[in-house]
Amino acid sequence: TYSSVKARTRGAGAPEELQSVDWTNVDIREKVQESRRFAASVQRALYGMLAAKTPGIRDRGVKKAFYVVLTGTSMPAILAEISFVSSPTDEDNLQSEVYRHQIAEALFKGIEQYTASHQVHLASTAAKTANR
Repeated sequence: TYSSVKARTRGAGAPEELQSVDWTNVDIREKVQESRRFAASVQRALYGMLAAKTPGIRDRGVKKAFYVVLTGTSMPAILAEISFVSSPTDEDNLQSEVYRHQIAEALFKGIEQYTASHQVHLASTAAKTANR
């Protein structure tokens, strides 16, 4: 799997939010489905961990995008947008080692959960193929 983590900018006064992004193209349906599962797993982990510790944070969910960092891989790929560097609140949070550690821990848990479920998915697919 491939993952990219970034912080981006937003307009003044916009709410605190998190989102993960995957890439969609009908020619590579399996990669897209796996990327979507991967992004959902990471998004759940990020929001689950940070919502309890960051009042007012909004879950922007998983979005589709055609970024080269997502389209140029042969494996499932996501981009986790963890903060807005233009937000004073996010900027303060990112200065905190504890907050950065929470983000890293959430990313790890999301990847770990996806990997565990992906192994089950692969085993299920292999069993179905063998039974044909």
